[in-house]
Amino acid sequence: MRDLGRLLLLLALVVALACSSFPSRPRRVYAEPLESIVVAYVAYAQGDCEPAPSTLSQVLQPLSENLIDDPVEAEIAASGRLLIAFCAEQRDSLEDAMEIYRVLTYDAPMSYAAGDARERLRSIRAERAGLDSPALKAVARERASQGSSDRSPVERRPAAFPPLPFLAELSGFVVVEFEVTPSGETAQPIVVASEPPLLFDGAALRAVRTWRYSVDTDGSESPRQAIRLLFRSTEVDPDQSVPELLDAAEQ
Repeated sequence: MRDLGRLLLLLALVVALACSSFPSRPRRVYAEPLESIVVAYVAYAQGDCEPAPSTLSQVLQPLSENLIDDPVEAEIAASGRLLIAFCAEQRDSLEDAMEIYRVLTYDAPMSYAAGDARERLRSIRAERAGLDSPALKAVARERASQGSSDRSPVERRPAAFPPLPFLAELSGFVVVEFEVTPSGETAQPIVVASEPPLLFDGAALRAVRTWRYSVDTDGSESPRQAIRLLFRSTEVDPDQSVPELLDAAEQ
C-alpha cells in the first residue's frame, strides 16, 4: 500500500506539472521567420505537430543560406529542424527523425540543437542495443516512483534552458533516474518521464552527467537516484533581445 501511495503521489505531481507546463501570460511576438518557429514550438508543447513540417519547411531554407554568416540564425534554423525531428518521432517515423538528427550534427555542430540531436541519437541507439529498452525504463520508472536516498550532492549545475523553448516561454519537467558510483560520479541517466515530450530531455541529461555526489565510504548509500528537473518559463526576461536570450540559454 505504501508503494502504491508513492506511485499515486508521483502521478499526481506529473499531472499537476503537465497542467502548468504552458505559459499563462500573453506570449511575446517576434519578427518572421522566428515567429513561425516559435508558434510551431508552442503548438508542439500543446500536442500539435501539424505546424512544424507544414510551416517550418517554408522558413528554414532562407535561414539555411545564412548559417555561416549569422550564428543566431544558425541556432534558430537548427532548432526548427530539431522540432521537425521531434514530430517525426511522435509519428513513429524514427528513421526520418534519425536522419534529421544526423544532418544537424554535421550542418550545425556547435548549436544547442545539435547537442539535443546527439542526445536523441544516443538514446535511440541505446534502445536498439537493449541498453535503454522500454523494460529497463519501466523498472527505472518504478524506482523513481519509490523515491531515492538522500545522498548529498556536492556539485549540481543547473540545466540550461533550450533556446527556442526559452524564446517561446514554455515550461516543463523531466524526471531522470540515474546511477551514482561509489566515487560520487553519475552514470547511465535515463529519462523516465517528461512533458512536453523530448523538449527538455537533452538539457536534463547533460546536466545530470556533470553532477557529483558525496563519496560512499561504507557502501551504505543507494546506487540509484531519481530527480525531477523543472524548466520554468517565468525565468525569461521580456526586455532581452533575441541574441541575449540565446546567449543566456547557453550559459
